[in-house]
Amino acid sequence: MLLSIVTPQKKLIVDKEIEEVIVPASKGELTILTGHAPLITTLGIGILQFKEKSDTSFQRYAISWGYCEIAGDVIKILAETAESAEMIDKERAKKTLDKSQNILINNTELSAEDTNKHMNKVKKAQVRLEL
Repeated sequence: MLLSIVTPQKKLIVDKEIEEVIVPASKGELTILTGHAPLITTLGIGILQFKEKSDTSFQRYAISWGYCEIAGDVIKILAETAESAEMIDKERAKKTLDKSQNILINNTELSAEDTNKHMNKVKKAQVRLEL
C-alpha cells in the first residue's frame, strides 16, 4: 500500500510503502490493511500510526481533523495538522493544555462554541503530549 499525508502547509509523506495504517476516524479507530474496501471518512483528533514494509514498529503522528481516502492500495490523509514527535513543542502543548483546562474549570458561563473550542484544544494537547 502507498500512504500520503498532506496538510495545508506541507506534504509530510508522499507514496510511502506501508503494510498497515491505523487512523483516528471520527467514529473510532480504523485499521487499514491491504485489500481494504474503498472508503472516504472524516478524521478526528488523535494518533495516526503506520508500519512500513518489513518494519516491526509503528511510526506515529498526532493529527487533528481531516479526511482519509482509500482507493485500491492508495491511502491519502488530508489533515488540518500532522506532527511527528520530533516536530512537537512539548512545553507549548503543556501550556495549552493547562490554559484550556483552567478556562473550562473556572468559567461557568462559557458559550457552547467556546466550550467546544477549549475541549478540542485540550484533546489536541493531550494527543501531542502522548507521542
